[in-house]
Amino acid sequence: MTARSSEIRRPAPARPVLSAPRLTALPFPAYPYLPGVDPHPLTDPAGHGGVGDLVDVRDRAGRERCYAYGCDLFNHGYWWECHEAWEALWHGTGRRGAGGLALQALIQVANAHLKLRMGMPRAVERLTAMARDHARTALQEAPAPVPGLDLAGWVEANRRYLAGRLTAGDGDAAAFPYLVPAGNWPD
Repeated sequence: MTARSSEIRRPAPARPVLSAPRLTALPFPAYPYLPGVDPHPLTDPAGHGGVGDLVDVRDRAGRERCYAYGCDLFNHGYWWECHEAWEALWHGTGRRGAGGLALQALIQVANAHLKLRMGMPRAVERLTAMARDHARTALQEAPAPVPGLDLAGWVEANRRYLAGRLTAGDGDAAAFPYLVPAGNWPD
């Protein structure tokens, strides 16, 4: 698989072994999809099928479950799948307002972790900068766009973690910026 940009892929750091308490009982996919390595979850017959059948954002309970499942996926290294779950929620916000911007920041952080695994350091830096900008704008529109989450602090913790992985390559699970929400997705 070729990179979309002119960026030359470098060997990806090892995937850290992550462990966090589960927020949902929804099952994890058979594998965390890594583009160019694993069967595409949706288009390859050998793919795991994605997470689309597990998320439903038509009502408040579904939105809360989708957000929590996205957190589970993020906290266990399923970054492509996490992006897919949160994108369903993002579309449910109409992709605008403080909630939409906050979700864009979350999605971009997940994508930055995926790009790290793909060995694309410039994409990591670009995505973390975009996440920071979206978080900043979301916080200008609403003081707490995601209840119980210090959005700007979490985005910055991920930027620092990813920058350290780009330089040192270590995947210390103790230093990983887990997403532990203290509230549900706002309605």
